Amino acid sequence: MDPLDCNRDSGYLIPAGTTVMGNLWAMHRNPRDYPSPDEVRPERFLDERVPNPGKRGIFTFGWGRRVCSGQPLAEQGIFFTIVELLWAFRMRSIDDEGNDKPLNVFDFNDASAPRPLPFKVEFTPLNNSSGRRL
Repeated sequence: MDPLDCNRDSGYLIPAGTTVMGNLWAMHRNPRDYPSPDEVRPERFLDERVPNPGKRGIFTFGWGRRVCSGQPLAEQGIFFTIVELLWAFRMRSIDDEGNDKPLNVFDFNDASAPRPLPFKVEFTPLNNSSGRRL
């Protein structure tokens, strides 16, 4: 059966014209591929035994033949932006009074394409010239 004509998958009826979206949240949190997904552990991507480190395995850009051809350019732009911010500033999450506030990485809206809820961050230049340079 041609995938474009398919109207049944694993016993589920898929009506004609249905938009099917991948569950990116679940795909990026699969404990088989990403052990302890709730922990911020950048070193996990340095381990060659973990799937997809440094490869095109981030599903945000799509997958298969419809994967975004601009993924490498987007990732490089994001990388350089983050590196420059980390080089130039100390960043901390704050409350309305300017006190430290732990950042809750699970604060998202409930849209079909969720976004983080707004939060306050204080940027302090690490030295006099770095902040002005950016």
